[in-house]
Amino acid sequence: MTQSTAQPPLPPRGRLGRPTDDLTFGAVFFGPSCPRNVSFQLLPTIPQTTDRAVLEAIHSALLQIRYMRHTELDPRHTQVIIMTDSAHVVDVLCTRVWEWEQQGFEPPVQNVEAIRAVHELIRSVERGLDVSVLLWRVEREEVQDAQGLAVVAADAAITALAGDH
Repeated sequence: MTQSTAQPPLPPRGRLGRPTDDLTFGAVFFGPSCPRNVSFQLLPTIPQTTDRAVLEAIHSALLQIRYMRHTELDPRHTQVIIMTDSAHVVDVLCTRVWEWEQQGFEPPVQNVEAIRAVHELIRSVERGLDVSVLLWRVEREEVQDAQGLAVVAADAAITALAGDH
């Protein structure tokens, strides 16, 4: 009788046939080989949606910009451009958030905590640091580098899941 050297099966697969399909990943891309580039997995306790990943990425980018402003960003830089392919998130943060804020975010808004956090951080950066934050909706091709970082995070999670078995 021979022993099998086959790998144990991977965990149940998600919607697209990958073991991480029930998880969502995001990334912030500042530029090629930039040490501030980061990819992440959303915590399992928050909604696993693309919009939430985009909101978390914007929040992360703004925190890094705030830190950079205090440490290394040239004070002559007075504008930050954040690009995303999510027309919905740009609409929410540039238009709808002001209406919702006046209404006390009633009726309930999906991702309200993340929207509020990003909205307040944008205000903080703009008022406290004298830096204008511009949100641009761009075509998917223009954010491929960030998407590549998110894929790296997903691949790392797949490897970790496979190693757990």
